Amino acid sequence: MLALALMPGCADADADGDGDGDAGDAATDTGAETTDGGEDASTGAADGGGRAPPVDLVWPELWVADPDADFLPAHAPDVIECDAGFGDEIGLFEVDTGLCNYGVFSQPLSDQVFEGERVEFVFTHDDLTAPTPAVGHIAIAIEGEMVWEIEVAIPKPYDIVQGEWIADRGIAAGAVVTLHLHNHGYNNWRVISVKAGAG
Repeated sequence: MLALALMPGCADADADGDGDGDAGDAATDTGAETTDGGEDASTGAADGGGRAPPVDLVWPELWVADPDADFLPAHAPDVIECDAGFGDEIGLFEVDTGLCNYGVFSQPLSDQVFEGERVEFVFTHDDLTAPTPAVGHIAIAIEGEMVWEIEVAIPKPYDIVQGEWIADRGIAAGAVVTLHLHNHGYNNWRVISVKAGAG
């Protein structure tokens, strides 16, 4: 199923316990303004840096079916069946396309994203099969704007699918992230992780 389930990496965003999420602590010294607490408010992302360790932006149990959030409605089949076949499976968000032929799911970002940070997407899928050659499609949008997509040729054996997006703007925690997934045939996809700050 949808190899897109974010592994709850449970990265500690406040490793030093100062309550500021350590976003400033990982910053590169660029002469940017500092916060009242004295930390550098820049992120160091412009030169490929970012928070270390990366922080999780989504959680498997928080994805909800949200067909109204579809940012690629032209992809929708004539008949959509997705009342079941998705959910948290042992810490991963899984989609069974045999039960959900066209899935659109959303949740709020659990943490902010800084401009210039690297956002990494990791999914897995089981052996992908279909009666005839087909294509699986995964896409991610934030606040309705697509930031990443990939097409996966079917048939295809089990694999890990990875991608990245360099944030072209800062995004506040709570912004809506939307997952768009579909393919022909009976396949299983899982969201392994969506993280910000990976270098």
